[in-house]
Amino acid sequence: MKYLSKLLLAAILCPAVFAAPERSLAITAAKNAPPEVRTAFERIAAAAGSHPLLKVLSEGKNVESGHFNEAFAAGDPERLAYRHLVVIGEPDDPLVRRILQHEARFENGTVYAFGFGRFSGNLGWIESGPNPFLHSRYIDRPPFETELVLITGTTPAGIAAAAERFLDSGLVNGLVAAGRVERLETTLLDREPLVHRIALPGFVPQSAAGWTRIGVTDCSAEPGRGLLEHTGSEPLRVCAVKYHRPGVWDGAGAEHAIGNYLAGLHRAAYGNTLLVAEFATPEQAGTAAAKLNREKRIEASRKNDGKNPEKPPVNCFSRGRYLLMSTLPESFNREIAE
Repeated sequence: MKYLSKLLLAAILCPAVFAAPERSLAITAAKNAPPEVRTAFERIAAAAGSHPLLKVLSEGKNVESGHFNEAFAAGDPERLAYRHLVVIGEPDDPLVRRILQHEARFENGTVYAFGFGRFSGNLGWIESGPNPFLHSRYIDRPPFETELVLITGTTPAGIAAAAERFLDSGLVNGLVAAGRVERLETTLLDREPLVHRIALPGFVPQSAAGWTRIGVTDCSAEPGRGLLEHTGSEPLRVCAVKYHRPGVWDGAGAEHAIGNYLAGLHRAAYGNTLLVAEFATPEQAGTAAAKLNREKRIEASRKNDGKNPEKPPVNCFSRGRYLLMSTLPESFNREIAE
């Protein structure tokens, strides 16, 4: 009887132990955000039922949207852990400061973005990845994965431009310019920010073989430099197109952490991804694919030491001026190969 009383008391005080949390989506901005930022937030919230990524994140449930940045920044991390989050705000916003990753640094109206460089002017920044509140000391065992999309920038106009690329191109990682910007210094890894909507080649499908396109990363300089090192030619631009199917974010616990991450939205997460590298000529793209496939055969012949988790296989092929590197199943690849 005493044991039963303790069990009932624990159920009252700690209901989360007995009831699995339900995943949901929240879209949020600050109450005092400038008009351009508020408009960007409103447009994104209004697209929750039609935007491919937002539809996936909401899972057909009601979307919580509002001016929650201050409350979320000061709130219980456990409350935020089980939500997908889309956050729109200026760099000094308390929630933005709490969740900003290490790839971008904002200071006095300038931004340094790794792989792009340092700029001043109206620039927007989008970064995505695993929800940091879920992967914190407050959560013993994540029951699934949740994702976070942050849209910020040097100015309200920059933030609005980044929000526009999220809406019209599905951009989930990248640097966006609104009008003229100035590069303040030259670094070893420099790329120009995105100005117009992303124009993927027509053969890149919205859906194929049960997979749905949910986001695009406008890659920084390092993937292109890697291709230069391995193939002898540097592409004009590289995009990583992320696909999704139900269940890829549903693994529970540490044993599924790597798989959940690779299937997610972070710029380095290469699972269920089609990398599209545009070269100057079809010959360059074809030669790049042949060289990468030759390297793959050499790599496969080496004995795996068992220290690293199994990586998703990468299929390399070309189509016209484009090198395509896919970690999606062969059934998907057959639909886009020539």
